[in-house]
Amino acid sequence: DVSREPYFTAHLIRGQASRLFTSRPDKRLLGVTAVTFTLPVVGANRQFLGIVGVTIGFKFFPNILQAINPDDSASMSVIFNRDGDLLYRRSEPEKFFGNNIVKVSTVFREHAGLGRQVTRHIGPSAQDGKTRLFLVRDVGDSGLSLILSRQLDEVLARWRRNVVIYSLIFIFTIVVVGFLA
Repeated sequence: DVSREPYFTAHLIRGQASRLFTSRPDKRLLGVTAVTFTLPVVGANRQFLGIVGVTIGFKFFPNILQAINPDDSASMSVIFNRDGDLLYRRSEPEKFFGNNIVKVSTVFREHAGLGRQVTRHIGPSAQDGKTRLFLVRDVGDSGLSLILSRQLDEVLARWRRNVVIYSLIFIFTIVVVGFLA
């Protein structure tokens, strides 16, 4: 009987638009920790007919993140749900699957408070205390979000290098144009 399960009852709330529901990581359904995604099936007159759903285990998420960030350009990558449950973390992914980041992540709280699809943050990392740049992006209306972060020093070093290279190209171009004129 699934009539009392959150992934079913979430779709019975009157007046709420039909949207994808993402459960918290749970072991009860399959015996292994997994996440359930459900979508309501409604009739022509908006009558609730049932739900369609899929259950996804941990092994799915590393494959997805590899497709999003294949070159390891972000030193930390995280996938989490609306409740702040970690579905994937690049560093020791299986150890952190299902852990909640609400209490430890100011980036998560700031992103949730702003209500925007994409937010950018600068601050100390909860993991190592180093100043990092964070990009947080909601993945459509799926209930999932991504955090990609890099150390600030690493980003500024690349930016400085690019400024020097483009400045040299600009100066060289001005000298050549001046010489030809």
